Amino acid sequence: MSGRGSRSMSTQLAAESESEGEGEGDAVSSEKGKGTLLPRPEYPGQTVVAMKIDKIEIKDVSQYIMPFFTVSVKDSKSNDLCPPQDTPQKKRSDSTTIYFEETVYLHIPLEKMPEDVAVFFEFKHYKPKKAKVSVRCYSFMELDEIQTCSAPLELYKKPTDFKRKGAPNLLT
Repeated sequence: MSGRGSRSMSTQLAAESESEGEGEGDAVSSEKGKGTLLPRPEYPGQTVVAMKIDKIEIKDVSQYIMPFFTVSVKDSKSNDLCPPQDTPQKKRSDSTTIYFEETVYLHIPLEKMPEDVAVFFEFKHYKPKKAKVSVRCYSFMELDEIQTCSAPLELYKKPTDFKRKGAPNLLT
């Protein structure tokens, strides 16, 4: 997938070989926007997949209160293959871009991902008038798109189509 216009998100992907000495610890609390990111998993002899969410370029940046991403790994039947994770709230923003600069470790090794897997990125924000968190848009990567480089992703209109039944509608 390629980014179009000013509606894109940027991820940097790193499929890492197992190495020692990284990331023991508990999930970060979701209290006050700190997120629920899990530590780097250990899969001896298998590939750990790390995805860095750099930024999202979107209109009306100032309207998004407490924005974050939920990252989930699902099969084509919408089953979670590992726990979904929320990033902490944004690091900073400017007039067209919200910066996250967060690494998300997928808690399933690359070798165990089925052919119908997709990694979903849901951009969410708080709506004070409704007192709820809402999905603004989403993006996803299928197994053949997971690579060891930076990749801009298209943004699609909600609702999130975890089953990927039809062509998603681009966010305009």
